[in-house]
Amino acid sequence: MSPFLLIIQPIFIKFHMKTEISLVAQQVNHYLEKNRLNHISPEYLAKSAFYLIQNGGKRIRPALMIWFAQLYGSTTEKVLPVASAGEVFHTWTLVHDDIIDKDETRRGKPATHTFLKDYAVKQFGNDNDFGVNMGILTGDLQQAWVNKLVLNSLQTGCRPETVLAVLNRINNCLTPLLINGEATDVEFESRAPVNIQEVIDMMKHKTSILLEFCAQTGVVIAGDLDCYESKEVVNAGIFARNCGLAFQLQDDILGVFAEENRLGKPVGSDLCAGKQTVMILKTAELAATDDLAFIKGLKGQSCLNKSQLKKARDIIAGCGALKAVEKLAQSFSEAALEALKQCPENKYRTYLNTFCHYMTDRRH
Repeated sequence: MSPFLLIIQPIFIKFHMKTEISLVAQQVNHYLEKNRLNHISPEYLAKSAFYLIQNGGKRIRPALMIWFAQLYGSTTEKVLPVASAGEVFHTWTLVHDDIIDKDETRRGKPATHTFLKDYAVKQFGNDNDFGVNMGILTGDLQQAWVNKLVLNSLQTGCRPETVLAVLNRINNCLTPLLINGEATDVEFESRAPVNIQEVIDMMKHKTSILLEFCAQTGVVIAGDLDCYESKEVVNAGIFARNCGLAFQLQDDILGVFAEENRLGKPVGSDLCAGKQTVMILKTAELAATDDLAFIKGLKGQSCLNKSQLKKARDIIAGCGALKAVEKLAQSFSEAALEALKQCPENKYRTYLNTFCHYMTDRRH
C-alpha cells in the first residue's frame, strides 16, 4: 500500500463510521418520535421526557447494539426498538445525574431539571424545588419508556424468549449495577476511594455496564438467544466494557481539558464537585503538596474562572497525571481491540474497531 493510502485510509474509515453513526441517530430519533410513552400528564412531563432526547447526543450506545447485531447477521429493523431503548436508558441516567451533580446544563442547553425549573418560574412565579422534583419523575418515566420499547421488539421479529431475556438483563443486572456505580461515585464525595482500582470498579458499573449491555444485546437479538452466556455474547461484553473504561477516562480528561463550547457542560465541574476520578487520584500521588492543596480547594465552588482552570490544568499535566491516565485509557482500548479480533471479520467489525479508537481520541 502506498504511503498516501496508509495516511488517508484511517481518515476515510473514521469518516465512514461517523456517517454510519449519523444514520443510526436518524433512525433512532425517528423511531423514538413515533413511539413516545403514552398517557403522560401533565403536558410538561410529556415534554420533559422527550426534552433531552431531542437535544442531541451521539447515539453511540444504539450504534454499538446495532453494529453487533449486524456483525452476527441481524437487520437494523429487528434490533432498532431495543437499540432505541438503550438510548432512553442512557438518557434517564443523565437526567438524574445532572440533578445529583447540580449541573445546570447538558449538551450546551439547560439540563432537564433546569428546563422544568424555568417552566415553573414562568408558569407559577416560583420554583420551590419543582425542577428537581419533576426531573426525578421524568427519569422515572423514561425507565418505563425503556420497557415499552423493548416490548415493541416483539413486533420486529424477536422471539418472546429473547425479549424476556433482555428485560431480565435490564432489570436484574443493568439497572442495579449502574445505580451501584452511581451510588459509589456519590459516596466518593464524602470519603476517599481506597485506591485507583476502586474507582475503576465504580466506572465499570456507572459507565461500562450500559455499553456492555448494548453490545451483548446486539448479539443476543441477532442469535435469537434466551440468555447472555454464549462465548460470543461474553466476548462482546469484554470489548464494550474496556471501551467504556477508555471512554470514561477520556471523559474525565475532557472534563478538565476540553473547550467548554464543544463539551456542552461546564469545564471543571468535576473539580468543583470534588469528584474522585482516576486523574485526581493520580494527581494526589504525583503533585507537590501545595499544588494538591490548590486542587482540593476548588471543591465547593460553583464554577472555575480562567485563571483557576489554567492552574489546575498546569498542575495535572505538569506532575504527569494526565499522561498516566492517557496511557491507562490506551491500555483499555488495546484490550477491547484484542477481544474484537475474535469476532467475524466484516465491515461492522471495521466500524467497531474505529469506534474503539474514537473512544480515546474524541475531543468532546
